[in-house]
Amino acid sequence: MFLSLDAHWAARSRFVGLRDWALYLYNRVLRRLPGMPLMGRGAVKSIRLVEQRDPFNIRLGATDLFVLEEMFQTGEYSFVKPCLQKVDRIVDLGSNVGFSLRYWNNLFPEAQILAVEPDPENCRLCLQNVEAGRFSNKVRLVQACVGSHRRKVKLGGTDEWAFRMEEGVSAGDATTDVLTMNDLLDAHFKDQFIDLLKCDIEGAESELFKDCSSWISRVGALVVELHSPYSSSQFQSDLKNSGAAFTIIREFAEKECPVLLLRASARLASG
Repeated sequence: MFLSLDAHWAARSRFVGLRDWALYLYNRVLRRLPGMPLMGRGAVKSIRLVEQRDPFNIRLGATDLFVLEEMFQTGEYSFVKPCLQKVDRIVDLGSNVGFSLRYWNNLFPEAQILAVEPDPENCRLCLQNVEAGRFSNKVRLVQACVGSHRRKVKLGGTDEWAFRMEEGVSAGDATTDVLTMNDLLDAHFKDQFIDLLKCDIEGAESELFKDCSSWISRVGALVVELHSPYSSSQFQSDLKNSGAAFTIIREFAEKECPVLLLRASARLASG
């Protein structure tokens, strides 16, 4: 988050104009001074990146711009395209404000996308970013958490990119529904194969994959961000115990939480 002056100066080349770069710099100031009542905090602004046709919407002072940098500048998912060719259906768990959806639409413009995001404010901005990218007809957005069984939970966390499920709901608490993968797939992609499942759900992946036997055979490739203490070895063990045969193809390890790309092993020979 805290870069040198040289790095901030060099970052100007990533943005279309000086206004966009100024928004980038001001967002950094707001993040450095979270308690200060500075002008524009929380305002939604459009920002343009070089080589991207359409603008993105971010909230000043939020984590949105950092997610945007991960998607389109750091290259967190850049290893996906060389490994996957034809992708018709994508399930994106933890869609945040829609930047991953924009990324998938760039890579696979024919794909239909099921997006799942629990936070209502993130969902609102997600829809704005899908509309700004001009592919609303390809996206279905569900406001929910995903887990092993249905229930209601609270959302915990202070950063917009890191909401987590919290149990122990009391009267008067704001709650969010937890849906299962079978709920989601039956409602939106019934009896259809999922070419790519992306999962970035802030630790709930340990619950999701612990017993995924009822749906994992419908998935051809996984992009999963693992959050401590859930390890790569435990993740692979859970897949194996659920009867799934996946092979790790790539790993993005340039951040605290590694991101793995796996393909169903039975599809390696034919894919």
